[in-house]
Amino acid sequence: MSIARLSDVRTALVTLLVCACGERVAQRPDLATRESAAAPPSVAASPRRDAVALDSAVRAVHESADSVEVAAAAAERAALVDMPQWTRQPGVLTLRAASGRELRFVDDGREGASYQRHRLVGRLGATDYATVHRAGYEGGDVIVVSLRTADTTVVPAEPVASPDGRRAVVASMDFEAGYVPNGLIVLALTDSGPRREFEQTTADDRFAGWAPSHPRWLDARTVELTRNVLVDPATMRVDTSRVRLVLDAGRWTIRPAAP
Repeated sequence: MSIARLSDVRTALVTLLVCACGERVAQRPDLATRESAAAPPSVAASPRRDAVALDSAVRAVHESADSVEVAAAAAERAALVDMPQWTRQPGVLTLRAASGRELRFVDDGREGASYQRHRLVGRLGATDYATVHRAGYEGGDVIVVSLRTADTTVVPAEPVASPDGRRAVVASMDFEAGYVPNGLIVLALTDSGPRREFEQTTADDRFAGWAPSHPRWLDARTVELTRNVLVDPATMRVDTSRVRLVLDAGRWTIRPAAP
């Protein structure tokens, strides 16, 4: 499998992890309430039917989460072979950086706010950086780790490395649960660790504004991405267009894409 294709697979996997982690339908009665409220009276009036539907939904979510976890574990095993400076023990993921510094990511399986699980995703492009997905009780994020220094920064979605390996862009979009902010981040991947070079929130907590997705580097100074505007929250209808994030005279600016 080519490096580009492997990167696509890893990005898709992290997207699935961020979406799937923390969804505990059994502990989210509000989900069942919304479904019941939206149902026709003949359906909503049947407690037995509601119970069967909820049980089916719970099983479906758990089966989906289990499938994602199996895929994540397989991806981590491949990443551990590729990067021997990482090791896995039960509940602990460890990096021995080139500087000699040791960095440990410790899982916590207790239900509630303290819950977290870490999975090594792999090397970030052809850089001296790697990414670790951290699943929480609700939502998740991505830890960007320098393989040289073990310095880290946390971002809401999987970064995409630039062609020259000097930067990475993060585009995060969430018009449903609101677990992650809608916005853009550009990281400078320096020898001494990651540094945030640009950051902009593009929509507020009521989703007014727009959300970026599908970032693609055109060259080392230009990213093309999709601009998503939530038109109808009831149906989740989104209008899309293309924009560019451009580094010009030392500043990142968002511009309309060329027709």
